[in-house]
Formats: sequence, structure tokens, C-alpha cells
Amino acid sequence: MTKKVSKKVLMVTDRNYKNLMKKHPDQVVRAYKYVTASWKGPYKPTVTYKPGDTIYVDVWEDDPRITCGKGLNVATKKWCRGDSHYHPNKGQPRKPGHERLLLVEFKVSDIVCIPTYSDGKFRVKEFYVVKELKW
Repeated sequence: MTKKVSKKVLMVTDRNYKNLMKKHPDQVVRAYKYVTASWKGPYKPTVTYKPGDTIYVDVWEDDPRITCGKGLNVATKKWCRGDSHYHPNKGQPRKPGHERLLLVEFKVSDIVCIPTYSDGKFRVKEFYVVKELKW
């Protein structure tokens, strides 16, 4: 994955994430991932996700009936905020393990599964960590 950000990068939103598979396979898209304060995945703390890193997996779950499976799970910003129970206007804190919000970038061809009942989360086999964002 190139470290350069294309000027034609698409953001994954609630409106377009299910249609991404129809795009050109080399189209670069972006989504979000939350991690712990120590840059680890909240459910698989063996992987570290830091800006500038390219993360990939060799095994993933491509069955769309499985909402949460093997692979690199990424999502829309709205989904990340909802799953972490973070509501800045209500003063509610995030769940433990959801301290950092990352912007990640990948090609459409790296998408391995968009679960049937997904409300914004999906799996990819590789992504580049662009940067940390403020919640």
C-alpha cells in the first residue's frame, strides 16, 4: 500500500460503504479503527496499529452472515463512536480499550467482507494507518 494519499481518496460513509465493492479495485478508500491507548486492538492485543504502519492478515472470514470475524475490522466514524458509547455532547466517556481513533486507508480490492447486517463495520485484509484523529 502506498504511503502517499491520493487526491481521489473516498471516505467510507454510512451511505457508500456497501457500494464500495462495485468501484474500481484500485480505488483507495478510507475508514476508521479504534484502538487502545497503547495502540493495540481492543479484542486482539497482539497487533499494534501506529500511524505509518501497514497491517495485513493472511486469514479472514468472508462469510457475510458473520458480523464480527477474522480479518481487520474497520468501520465508519459513526459506527466507531456508537460502538465505543462515545457521545461528546452528553459528556459520556468512551469504553475502556477505545482510547484512540485511527484513520486507515486501503484499496477496494482489500475489502474481504461486508456483513449482511452491518451498520457500518466491515473487514479488510490490509490497510495503511494514516493518522490518529480526535474523537
